[in-house]
Amino acid sequence: MSDTSTLYDLLIFFGLTIIFVPLFKRLKLGSVMGYLTAGILVGPYVLGLITEKSNILHLGEMGLVLLLFIIGQELSPVRLKALRSKILIDGGSQFFVTAALACIPAFILTQDFISSLLIAFAISLSSTAVALNYLKESKSLTLSYGNTAFSTLLFQDIIIVPIMTIIPFVSGKSVLSSLSFSSFLFKIGIIAASFAFLTFALKPLMSFVKKESHEVFTAFCLLVIIGMSYAMEQVGLSKALGSFLAGVFLSNSDFKKDIEQVILPFKSMFMGIFFMSIGLQFNVEFLIRNFWAVASTTLLIIGLKGSVLLPLGYIRLKSLKKASKYSLILSHGGEFSLVLLSLCYKFNILNTYRFELLLCSVAFSLILAPILSKSTEWIKWLDESQEGLKSQEDGNIVLLRPKNNIESEESKYDLAS
Repeated sequence: MSDTSTLYDLLIFFGLTIIFVPLFKRLKLGSVMGYLTAGILVGPYVLGLITEKSNILHLGEMGLVLLLFIIGQELSPVRLKALRSKILIDGGSQFFVTAALACIPAFILTQDFISSLLIAFAISLSSTAVALNYLKESKSLTLSYGNTAFSTLLFQDIIIVPIMTIIPFVSGKSVLSSLSFSSFLFKIGIIAASFAFLTFALKPLMSFVKKESHEVFTAFCLLVIIGMSYAMEQVGLSKALGSFLAGVFLSNSDFKKDIEQVILPFKSMFMGIFFMSIGLQFNVEFLIRNFWAVASTTLLIIGLKGSVLLPLGYIRLKSLKKASKYSLILSHGGEFSLVLLSLCYKFNILNTYRFELLLCSVAFSLILAPILSKSTEWIKWLDESQEGLKSQEDGNIVLLRPKNNIESEESKYDLAS
Protein backbone atom coordinates (compact mmCIF):
# COMPACT_ATOMS: atom_id res chain seq x y z
CA MET A 1 0.00 0.00 0.00
CA SER A 2 1.70 3.20 -1.13
CA ASP A 3 1.51 6.58 0.55
CA THR A 4 0.25 8.08 -2.69
CA SER A 5 -2.61 5.60 -2.84
CA THR A 6 -3.62 6.34 0.74
CA LEU A 7 -3.55 10.10 0.17
CA TYR A 8 -5.63 9.64 -2.99
CA ASP A 9 -8.23 7.58 -1.08
CA LEU A 10 -8.42 10.22 1.66
CA LEU A 11 -8.77 12.96 -0.95
CA ILE A 12 -11.76 11.09 -2.42
CA PHE A 13 -13.22 10.54 1.06
CA PHE A 14 -13.09 14.16 2.20
CA GLY A 15 -14.32 15.42 -1.15
CA LEU A 16 -17.37 13.13 -1.04
CA THR A 17 -18.03 13.93 2.62
CA ILE A 18 -18.72 17.60 1.94
CA ILE A 19 -21.11 16.61 -0.88
CA PHE A 20 -23.02 13.53 0.27
CA VAL A 21 -23.32 14.07 4.04
CA PRO A 22 -25.11 17.49 3.81
CA LEU A 23 -27.23 16.16 0.92
CA PHE A 24 -28.45 13.08 2.80
CA LYS A 25 -29.05 15.06 5.97
CA ARG A 26 -31.31 17.42 4.01
CA LEU A 27 -33.11 14.38 2.60
CA LYS A 28 -33.61 13.17 6.22
CA LEU A 29 -31.74 9.94 5.42
CA GLY A 30 -28.84 10.60 7.80
CA SER A 31 -25.10 10.92 7.39
CA VAL A 32 -24.55 7.16 7.66
CA MET A 33 -26.43 6.60 4.41
CA GLY A 34 -24.42 9.44 2.87
CA TYR A 35 -21.14 7.67 3.65
CA LEU A 36 -22.49 4.30 2.49
CA THR A 37 -23.71 5.78 -0.80
CA ALA A 38 -20.39 7.54 -1.36
CA GLY A 39 -18.55 4.26 -0.78
CA ILE A 40 -20.82 2.43 -3.22
CA LEU A 41 -20.32 5.02 -5.97
CA VAL A 42 -16.52 5.21 -5.78
CA GLY A 43 -16.06 1.50 -5.08
CA PRO A 44 -14.85 -1.19 -7.47
CA TYR A 45 -18.40 -2.16 -8.51
CA VAL A 46 -19.45 1.30 -9.86
CA LEU A 47 -16.90 4.04 -10.70
CA GLY A 48 -13.82 2.14 -9.51
CA LEU A 49 -12.11 5.25 -8.10
CA ILE A 50 -11.06 3.26 -5.02
CA THR A 51 -10.15 -0.36 -5.64
CA GLU A 52 -8.06 -1.39 -2.62
CA LYS A 53 -10.50 -1.60 0.26
CA SER A 54 -7.71 -2.14 2.82
CA ASN A 55 -6.41 1.44 2.40
CA ILE A 56 -9.61 2.85 3.88
CA LEU A 57 -10.67 -0.11 6.02
CA HIS A 58 -7.74 0.06 8.43
CA LEU A 59 -8.43 3.74 9.06
CA GLY A 60 -12.14 3.02 9.50
CA GLU A 61 -11.47 0.46 12.25
CA MET A 62 -10.18 3.37 14.32
CA GLY A 63 -13.70 4.83 14.25
CA LEU A 64 -15.09 1.71 15.93
CA VAL A 65 -12.41 1.89 18.60
CA LEU A 66 -13.20 5.53 19.38
CA LEU A 67 -16.96 4.93 19.30
CA LEU A 68 -16.72 2.12 21.86
CA PHE A 69 -14.60 4.39 24.05
CA ILE A 70 -17.31 7.07 23.97
CA ILE A 71 -19.98 4.48 24.80
CA GLY A 72 -17.84 3.19 27.67
CA GLN A 73 -17.58 6.71 29.08
CA GLU A 74 -21.37 6.97 29.18
CA LEU A 75 -21.79 3.66 31.00
CA SER A 76 -20.39 4.43 34.42
CA PRO A 77 -21.03 1.79 37.12
CA VAL A 78 -23.21 4.27 39.02
CA ARG A 79 -25.43 4.96 35.99
CA LEU A 80 -25.67 1.30 35.07
CA LYS A 81 -26.67 0.40 38.62
CA ALA A 82 -29.40 3.05 38.65
CA LEU A 83 -30.81 2.02 35.27
CA ARG A 84 -30.03 -1.69 35.25
CA SER A 85 -33.61 -2.90 35.56
CA LYS A 86 -34.93 -0.63 32.79
CA ILE A 87 -32.06 -1.39 30.43
CA LEU A 88 -32.31 -5.13 31.02
CA ILE A 89 -36.10 -5.25 30.72
CA ASP A 90 -36.53 -2.95 27.72
CA GLY A 91 -33.34 -3.78 25.86
CA GLY A 92 -32.76 -7.35 26.94
CA SER A 93 -36.26 -8.57 26.11
CA GLN A 94 -36.21 -6.96 22.65
CA PHE A 95 -32.73 -8.21 21.78
CA PHE A 96 -32.99 -11.82 22.91
CA VAL A 97 -36.57 -12.44 21.73
CA THR A 98 -35.73 -10.98 18.31
CA ALA A 99 -32.52 -13.01 18.13
CA ALA A 100 -34.36 -16.22 19.05
CA LEU A 101 -36.91 -15.72 16.26
CA ALA A 102 -34.32 -14.54 13.72
CA CYS A 103 -32.26 -17.69 14.32
CA ILE A 104 -34.89 -19.75 12.48
CA PRO A 105 -34.65 -18.13 9.00
CA ALA A 106 -30.92 -17.55 9.54
CA PHE A 107 -30.37 -21.27 10.16
CA ILE A 108 -32.37 -22.10 7.04
CA LEU A 109 -30.03 -19.81 5.10
CA THR A 110 -26.72 -21.00 6.58
CA GLN A 111 -27.38 -24.53 7.94
CA ASP A 112 -24.90 -23.63 10.70
CA PHE A 113 -25.79 -22.73 14.29
CA ILE A 114 -22.91 -20.30 14.97
CA SER A 115 -23.44 -18.40 11.72
CA SER A 116 -27.20 -18.23 12.25
CA LEU A 117 -26.77 -17.00 15.83
CA LEU A 118 -24.43 -14.17 14.80
CA ILE A 119 -26.74 -13.21 11.93
CA ALA A 120 -29.64 -13.16 14.42
CA PHE A 121 -27.64 -10.89 16.73
CA ALA A 122 -26.92 -8.53 13.82
CA ILE A 123 -30.59 -8.42 12.81
CA SER A 124 -31.65 -7.66 16.40
CA LEU A 125 -29.75 -4.35 16.39
CA SER A 126 -31.26 -1.01 15.37
CA SER A 127 -29.71 2.25 14.19
CA THR A 128 -28.79 4.40 17.18
CA ALA A 129 -27.99 7.36 14.93
CA VAL A 130 -31.27 7.25 12.99
CA ALA A 131 -33.55 6.50 15.94
CA LEU A 132 -32.07 9.07 18.32
CA ASN A 133 -31.97 11.71 15.62
CA TYR A 134 -35.71 11.23 14.99
CA LEU A 135 -36.55 11.20 18.72
CA LYS A 136 -34.57 14.41 19.15
CA GLU A 137 -36.17 16.19 16.18
CA SER A 138 -39.70 15.13 17.16
CA LYS A 139 -39.09 16.06 20.82
CA SER A 140 -40.09 12.52 21.79
CA LEU A 141 -37.04 11.44 23.78
CA THR A 142 -38.68 12.34 27.10
CA LEU A 143 -41.95 10.62 26.24
CA SER A 144 -42.60 7.10 27.46
CA TYR A 145 -42.07 5.35 24.12
CA GLY A 146 -39.01 7.49 23.35
CA ASN A 147 -37.49 6.73 26.74
CA THR A 148 -38.14 3.02 26.25
CA ALA A 149 -36.56 3.17 22.78
CA PHE A 150 -33.50 4.88 24.25
CA SER A 151 -33.00 2.22 26.92
CA THR A 152 -33.37 -0.45 24.21
CA LEU A 153 -30.66 1.23 22.13
CA LEU A 154 -28.46 1.58 25.19
CA PHE A 155 -28.65 -2.17 25.83
CA GLN A 156 -27.68 -2.82 22.21
CA ASP A 157 -24.64 -0.54 22.60
CA ILE A 158 -23.58 -2.57 25.64
CA ILE A 159 -24.21 -6.06 24.21
CA ILE A 160 -22.24 -5.30 21.04
CA VAL A 161 -18.96 -5.41 23.01
CA PRO A 162 -19.12 -9.08 24.12
CA ILE A 163 -20.50 -10.13 20.73
CA MET A 164 -17.58 -8.52 18.90
CA THR A 165 -15.22 -10.13 21.41
CA ILE A 166 -16.44 -13.70 20.83
CA ILE A 167 -16.33 -13.59 17.01
CA PRO A 168 -12.59 -14.46 16.77
CA PHE A 169 -13.13 -17.38 19.17
CA VAL A 170 -16.06 -18.95 17.32
CA SER A 171 -14.19 -18.55 14.03
CA GLY A 172 -11.22 -20.49 15.44
CA LYS A 173 -8.83 -17.63 14.71
CA SER A 174 -8.36 -16.31 18.22
CA VAL A 175 -4.81 -16.06 19.52
CA LEU A 176 -5.97 -17.75 22.72
CA SER A 177 -7.15 -20.83 20.84
CA SER A 178 -3.56 -21.96 20.13
CA LEU A 179 -1.59 -20.90 23.20
CA SER A 180 0.99 -22.91 25.08
CA PHE A 181 0.88 -22.74 28.88
CA SER A 182 3.76 -20.22 29.05
CA SER A 183 2.18 -18.07 26.37
CA PHE A 184 -1.14 -18.27 28.19
CA LEU A 185 0.48 -16.96 31.37
CA PHE A 186 2.09 -14.16 29.37
CA LYS A 187 -1.29 -13.12 27.91
CA ILE A 188 -2.87 -13.20 31.36
CA GLY A 189 -0.03 -10.97 32.53
CA ILE A 190 -0.85 -8.45 29.79
CA ILE A 191 -4.51 -8.39 30.86
CA ALA A 192 -3.58 -8.01 34.54
CA ALA A 193 -1.12 -5.19 33.75
CA SER A 194 -3.76 -3.43 31.63
CA PHE A 195 -6.33 -3.54 34.42
CA ALA A 196 -3.74 -2.41 36.98
CA PHE A 197 -2.86 0.55 34.77
CA LEU A 198 -6.53 1.49 34.32
CA THR A 199 -7.24 1.14 38.04
CA PHE A 200 -4.23 2.79 39.67
CA ALA A 201 -2.22 4.81 37.14
CA LEU A 202 -4.60 6.20 34.53
CA LYS A 203 -6.30 8.99 36.49
CA PRO A 204 -3.09 10.30 38.18
CA LEU A 205 -1.34 10.35 34.81
CA MET A 206 -4.34 12.08 33.23
CA SER A 207 -4.18 14.74 35.94
CA PHE A 208 -0.48 15.28 35.32
CA VAL A 209 -0.78 15.44 31.51
CA LYS A 210 -3.76 17.82 31.69
CA LYS A 211 -1.44 20.47 33.11
CA GLU A 212 0.65 20.30 29.96
CA SER A 213 -0.38 21.60 26.53
CA HIS A 214 -3.59 20.67 24.75
CA GLU A 215 -1.57 18.76 22.15
CA VAL A 216 0.03 16.57 24.82
CA PHE A 217 -3.34 15.88 26.44
CA THR A 218 -4.81 14.90 23.05
CA ALA A 219 -1.87 12.60 22.34
CA PHE A 220 -2.19 10.96 25.76
CA CYS A 221 -5.92 10.30 25.32
CA LEU A 222 -5.32 8.65 21.97
CA LEU A 223 -2.36 6.73 23.42
CA VAL A 224 -4.54 5.24 26.17
CA ILE A 225 -7.34 4.23 23.76
CA ILE A 226 -5.06 2.79 21.08
CA GLY A 227 -2.80 1.17 23.69
CA MET A 228 -5.68 -0.63 25.41
CA SER A 229 -7.06 -1.73 22.03
CA TYR A 230 -3.67 -3.07 21.00
CA ALA A 231 -3.20 -4.90 24.32
CA MET A 232 -6.56 -6.66 24.02
CA GLU A 233 -5.87 -7.56 20.40
CA GLN A 234 -2.53 -9.13 21.39
CA VAL A 235 -4.24 -11.51 23.80
CA GLY A 236 -6.83 -12.55 21.21
CA LEU A 237 -9.67 -10.32 22.36
CA SER A 238 -11.51 -7.55 20.51
CA LYS A 239 -9.86 -4.16 19.97
CA ALA A 240 -13.22 -2.63 20.80
CA LEU A 241 -13.19 -4.29 24.23
CA GLY A 242 -9.96 -2.51 25.14
CA SER A 243 -11.24 0.94 24.20
CA PHE A 244 -14.59 0.23 25.88
CA LEU A 245 -12.86 -0.67 29.15
CA ALA A 246 -10.74 2.49 28.96
CA GLY A 247 -13.93 4.51 28.58
CA VAL A 248 -15.62 2.78 31.53
CA PHE A 249 -12.63 3.41 33.80
CA LEU A 250 -12.67 7.11 32.86
CA SER A 251 -16.47 7.47 33.12
CA ASN A 252 -16.28 9.04 36.59
CA SER A 253 -13.16 11.04 35.85
CA ASP A 254 -12.94 14.79 36.40
CA PHE A 255 -11.61 15.02 32.84
CA LYS A 256 -14.62 13.44 31.16
CA LYS A 257 -15.76 16.60 29.37
CA ASP A 258 -12.21 17.44 28.26
CA ILE A 259 -11.73 13.94 26.86
CA GLU A 260 -15.02 14.09 24.95
CA GLN A 261 -14.04 17.38 23.32
CA VAL A 262 -10.79 15.78 22.16
CA ILE A 263 -12.18 12.43 20.97
CA LEU A 264 -15.55 13.27 19.38
CA PRO A 265 -14.16 14.97 16.22
CA PHE A 266 -11.79 12.02 15.62
CA LYS A 267 -14.62 9.54 16.22
CA SER A 268 -16.95 11.21 13.72
CA MET A 269 -14.29 11.39 11.01
CA PHE A 270 -13.06 7.80 11.39
CA MET A 271 -16.59 6.42 11.67
CA GLY A 272 -17.35 8.13 8.37
CA ILE A 273 -14.34 6.36 6.83
CA PHE A 274 -15.57 3.07 8.30
CA PHE A 275 -19.03 3.33 6.75
CA MET A 276 -17.54 4.39 3.46
CA SER A 277 -15.38 1.25 3.56
CA ILE A 278 -18.53 -0.84 4.03
CA GLY A 279 -20.02 0.89 1.01
CA LEU A 280 -16.94 -0.17 -0.99
CA GLN A 281 -17.95 -3.79 -0.37
CA PHE A 282 -21.50 -3.21 -1.64
CA ASN A 283 -21.77 -5.24 -4.85
CA VAL A 284 -24.22 -3.48 -7.17
CA GLU A 285 -24.08 -6.33 -9.68
CA PHE A 286 -25.13 -8.73 -6.93
CA LEU A 287 -28.02 -6.42 -6.00
CA ILE A 288 -29.28 -6.33 -9.60
CA ARG A 289 -29.03 -10.10 -10.03
CA ASN A 290 -30.65 -10.84 -6.66
CA PHE A 291 -33.00 -7.88 -6.26
CA TRP A 292 -36.03 -9.89 -5.15
CA ALA A 293 -34.01 -11.89 -2.66
CA VAL A 294 -32.66 -8.66 -1.18
CA ALA A 295 -36.12 -7.05 -1.10
CA SER A 296 -37.63 -10.14 0.55
CA THR A 297 -34.86 -10.29 3.16
CA THR A 298 -35.27 -6.57 3.91
CA LEU A 299 -39.01 -6.97 4.46
CA LEU A 300 -38.35 -10.07 6.57
CA ILE A 301 -35.98 -8.12 8.83
CA ILE A 302 -38.42 -5.24 9.30
CA GLY A 303 -41.43 -7.52 9.72
CA LEU A 304 -39.72 -9.84 12.17
CA LYS A 305 -38.44 -7.00 14.34
CA GLY A 306 -41.78 -5.23 14.22
CA SER A 307 -43.62 -8.39 15.28
CA VAL A 308 -41.42 -8.53 18.38
CA LEU A 309 -41.31 -4.83 19.20
CA LEU A 310 -45.07 -4.24 18.97
CA PRO A 311 -46.20 -6.77 21.63
CA LEU A 312 -43.23 -6.05 23.88
CA GLY A 313 -43.95 -2.33 23.59
CA TYR A 314 -47.61 -2.89 24.42
CA ILE A 315 -46.72 -4.95 27.50
CA ARG A 316 -44.30 -2.27 28.65
CA LEU A 317 -46.22 0.90 27.68
CA LYS A 318 -49.83 -0.31 28.08
CA SER A 319 -50.81 1.58 24.91
CA LEU A 320 -51.16 0.40 21.32
CA LYS A 321 -50.37 3.91 20.04
CA LYS A 322 -47.11 4.15 21.97
CA ALA A 323 -46.18 0.55 21.21
CA SER A 324 -46.71 1.18 17.47
CA LYS A 325 -44.42 4.20 17.56
CA TYR A 326 -41.82 2.26 19.54
CA SER A 327 -41.99 -0.54 16.98
CA LEU A 328 -41.73 1.66 13.89
CA ILE A 329 -38.80 3.64 15.29
CA LEU A 330 -36.68 0.53 15.94
CA SER A 331 -37.77 -2.02 13.31
CA HIS A 332 -34.87 -1.36 10.91
CA GLY A 333 -31.30 -2.67 10.93
CA GLY A 334 -28.45 -0.73 12.47
CA GLU A 335 -24.91 0.47 11.98
CA PHE A 336 -23.61 -2.23 14.27
CA SER A 337 -25.49 -4.78 12.16
CA LEU A 338 -23.13 -3.81 9.34
CA VAL A 339 -20.18 -4.01 11.73
CA LEU A 340 -21.03 -7.55 12.89
CA LEU A 341 -21.67 -8.77 9.35
CA SER A 342 -18.35 -7.31 8.18
CA LEU A 343 -16.51 -9.02 11.06
CA CYS A 344 -18.22 -12.34 10.30
CA TYR A 345 -17.15 -12.03 6.68
CA LYS A 346 -13.61 -11.07 7.69
CA PHE A 347 -13.32 -14.20 9.86
CA ASN A 348 -14.93 -16.44 7.18
CA ILE A 349 -18.03 -17.15 9.27
CA LEU A 350 -20.16 -15.91 6.35
CA ASN A 351 -19.48 -16.72 2.72
CA THR A 352 -19.57 -14.03 0.03
CA TYR A 353 -23.17 -14.66 -1.07
CA ARG A 354 -24.65 -14.55 2.43
CA PHE A 355 -22.59 -11.52 3.37
CA GLU A 356 -23.62 -9.53 0.29
CA LEU A 357 -27.27 -10.55 0.68
CA LEU A 358 -27.40 -9.45 4.31
CA LEU A 359 -25.30 -6.31 3.71
CA CYS A 360 -27.66 -5.14 0.96
CA SER A 361 -30.74 -5.99 3.04
CA VAL A 362 -29.58 -4.16 6.18
CA ALA A 363 -28.54 -1.17 4.06
CA PHE A 364 -32.01 -1.07 2.47
CA SER A 365 -33.66 -1.24 5.91
CA LEU A 366 -31.51 1.75 6.92
CA ILE A 367 -32.75 3.63 3.85
CA LEU A 368 -36.33 2.86 4.93
CA ALA A 369 -35.66 3.77 8.60
CA PRO A 370 -36.45 7.50 8.32
CA ILE A 371 -39.66 6.65 6.41
CA LEU A 372 -40.70 4.17 9.10
CA SER A 373 -40.05 6.74 11.82
CA LYS A 374 -41.93 9.49 9.97
CA SER A 375 -44.88 7.18 9.37
CA THR A 376 -45.76 7.51 13.05
CA GLU A 377 -46.73 11.10 12.26
CA TRP A 378 -48.62 10.27 9.07
CA ILE A 379 -51.03 7.84 10.69
CA LYS A 380 -53.61 10.03 12.42
CA TRP A 381 -54.74 7.47 14.96
CA LEU A 382 -51.20 7.32 16.31
CA ASP A 383 -51.15 11.02 17.16
CA GLU A 384 -50.81 11.78 20.82
CA SER A 385 -50.01 14.93 22.75
CA GLN A 386 -46.36 15.74 23.30
CA GLU A 387 -46.36 15.58 27.07
CA GLY A 388 -43.42 14.78 29.31
CA LEU A 389 -42.99 11.54 31.17
CA LYS A 390 -45.39 11.00 34.00
CA SER A 391 -44.69 8.88 37.01
CA GLN A 392 -46.67 5.65 37.17
CA GLU A 393 -47.65 3.53 40.12
CA ASP A 394 -45.60 0.59 38.92
CA GLY A 395 -42.54 2.84 38.51
CA ASN A 396 -41.77 1.49 35.06
CA ILE A 397 -41.01 4.87 33.45
CA VAL A 398 -37.73 6.43 34.48
CA LEU A 399 -36.20 9.48 32.83
CA LEU A 400 -32.75 8.42 31.70
CA ARG A 401 -31.35 11.93 31.43
CA PRO A 402 -32.34 15.42 32.55
CA LYS A 403 -34.40 17.08 29.82
CA ASN A 404 -31.96 19.93 29.25
CA ASN A 405 -29.07 17.50 28.72
CA ILE A 406 -30.70 15.26 26.15
CA GLU A 407 -29.43 17.06 23.07
CA SER A 408 -25.80 17.10 24.20
CA GLU A 409 -25.93 13.46 25.29
CA GLU A 410 -27.54 12.34 22.03
CA SER A 411 -24.77 13.84 19.96
CA LYS A 412 -22.27 11.42 21.47
CA TYR A 413 -24.22 8.48 20.12
CA ASP A 414 -24.57 9.91 16.61
CA LEU A 415 -22.24 7.48 14.89
CA ALA A 416 -21.20 9.72 12.04
CA SER A 417 -22.60 13.17 12.69
